[in-house]
Amino acid sequence: MAKADRVSRTFGQQVRAARERRGWTQAQLVAELKKCGEPMDQATVARLETGKRGVSVDDLLLFALALGVAPLYLLLPRATGPVELAPGMAVSGWEALAWARGMYALPFTDATDTEAAVDDPEVRHYYEAVPDYEERAIRHHPLVRTLWLEVGYAMTCAASTSTRAGLRRSLERTVATAEAALRHLDDAEKEA
Repeated sequence: MAKADRVSRTFGQQVRAARERRGWTQAQLVAELKKCGEPMDQATVARLETGKRGVSVDDLLLFALALGVAPLYLLLPRATGPVELAPGMAVSGWEALAWARGMYALPFTDATDTEAAVDDPEVRHYYEAVPDYEERAIRHHPLVRTLWLEVGYAMTCAASTSTRAGLRRSLERTVATAEAALRHLDDAEKEA
């Protein structure tokens, strides 16, 4: 699958899901797009929803406005399983989301290049609400990164209609990760 196809397919699936959640037909979405100042015919919306038409940044913003969702929602699937960002480069849905939000470099990227860009005030990521010390901890300590992802997943489970058993498993993984981080710190202190 080509890069554009993968992005277009995810975009189309997310647009359709958001449209159906609102109870809209494609014709109603076309009317909303027109209200946003961009007329588009129903056939074009159908091609976008099926991934048969490429997606531009303009499309992304237009559909996000019309559907009342964040642009990021339309780019990444809501998945906890693997998300293929590029051929042979798959990460969990939570890692993909954290990466898209600018929280940390993915395991197969060169962290030194990313760190230089993040530290450059001219190229600073948009996640300014995250304190620098928190960002550095997430970026430089794999167990902190894992713990951060597990806590995010647990919060999502708690906020969703997830079963108590699912929430319990998520919280148990979070506790296990925290315990592993503490053991790692203890071992590092013993070596020092």
